[in-house]
Amino acid sequence: HYPTSNRYLLAKYRAGTVHHRLASLLHNAFRTEDSKTRRKHLRSLASLHYEKALKLFSPND
Repeated sequence: HYPTSNRYLLAKYRAGTVHHRLASLLHNAFRTEDSKTRRKHLRSLASLHYEKALKLFSPND
C-alpha cells in the first residue's frame, strides 16, 4: 500500500518534477556535446532520470 496523504502526493510530484528537469538538462547537454564517450554517459543519465520521473508520475494502482 502507498500513502495517499496530500503531503506525500505533493512530495512525489515535486520529486518527479526534479527528475524531469534534470533529465531535460542532461538531454540538452547531450545534444551539444562533441565527445562520443561523454555523449553516451549523458544520454544514459538523462534516460535514467526520465525513467525515475515516469515512475513518480505514474499511478501506483
